[in-house]
Amino acid sequence: MLFFDNGGIRRKAGAFAQTVAVFRLDNIPLTQSRLGLLCDFSLVFPDLPLPEGVPAPKKAALVLSPDGVSNINSQEWFTNVAESGGAKSPSETVAILRRNGILPTENITDVDKGIYQSDTGELTLYAEEKKMTAITARTEAVARPASDVPVKLDALTVVSNSADALIGATAVDNKILAESKRIVLVISTDNVNNRMKVSQNRVELLDNGRSPVLYRIGKFSVKIKSGVKSAKFYALNLAGDRKVEIPAKVENGEIAIDLDTGSFDFGTTPFFEIVADGE
Repeated sequence: MLFFDNGGIRRKAGAFAQTVAVFRLDNIPLTQSRLGLLCDFSLVFPDLPLPEGVPAPKKAALVLSPDGVSNINSQEWFTNVAESGGAKSPSETVAILRRNGILPTENITDVDKGIYQSDTGELTLYAEEKKMTAITARTEAVARPASDVPVKLDALTVVSNSADALIGATAVDNKILAESKRIVLVISTDNVNNRMKVSQNRVELLDNGRSPVLYRIGKFSVKIKSGVKSAKFYALNLAGDRKVEIPAKVENGEIAIDLDTGSFDFGTTPFFEIVADGE
């Protein structure tokens, strides 16, 4: 939500790919549906009239014909899209996007390595590592499994996280992240209902459980590039109130924070605030 609320994610001007399909929405081959990881794309139905009130679509930079179909495996709690045997490989689709200038030359998409990067370079999925990064001027984030291997974005570095988590920082004073004097840090882990029961692979729900919600805790080490000389760091409750002040160090042009989200008397939280001294 941080990216959408503050308009951080950009759209690449003029790069709008459309997949042409007829009648059915559920049979687009998986290789073409992955266009959504790389650029804007939509479906057009040239044999059907536009519904009343729906504007005519913008002219596409590239139009692709449907490339086979995909099967849908729909279960009670999930739906999978199965690969279609006759469709082009994802590498072929990416090559078409590159030839047409929709993906710039510096884009690091490499489907053989499971890497998909958006046309603006802001969103990158590393499928084999189960990691995704987002880098914009005011907000940066990484989602990844528990790890003690540092991952460095532009201003944000996650040094380590003992639990699977999405860790993001956003400037709330409308400045770029490295120059911000008021930052919200989000550490989002797993949550389940109390006494909830699921199958071993967590696919089948056996018992929905009850309140209170249980939130996975962990130890996290984060650094944020900053020009401030000193800063205060607070754990916030879900209403945004400051509940606990946590030590924060400023060294070598970075705010350094180490925290244990299971150490708070008021409970745990995904929300934290960094404020430059004097603000």
